[in-house]
Amino acid sequence: MKPDKSKLIVLKKLFQDKCAVTEDGQTCFVIVWETENNQPAFKVWRVSNSEKNFTVSRKITGCCNEIRYLPETDELFLEVWGHPKGNRIEKFRI
Repeated sequence: MKPDKSKLIVLKKLFQDKCAVTEDGQTCFVIVWETENNQPAFKVWRVSNSEKNFTVSRKITGCCNEIRYLPETDELFLEVWGHPKGNRIEKFRI
């Protein structure tokens, strides 16, 4: 049986080898490169198994060196380097 190509979704994205997962394993956060004009940047995709959907963060300039889920505050911890204003730490929710 051949797949129905009208229902096939192809993601032409480059994912980084870093991710974070909630303690219950129901939500995963992955890094997706956004390198327009050869400028390093990325977005974080939140993929929820329980909600059967995904959301995408704003574009973050620089490169993600570390991503961690913080259950006590329901936030992500991101260590970002290569930003024009210097390396930084970000915490946010998506």
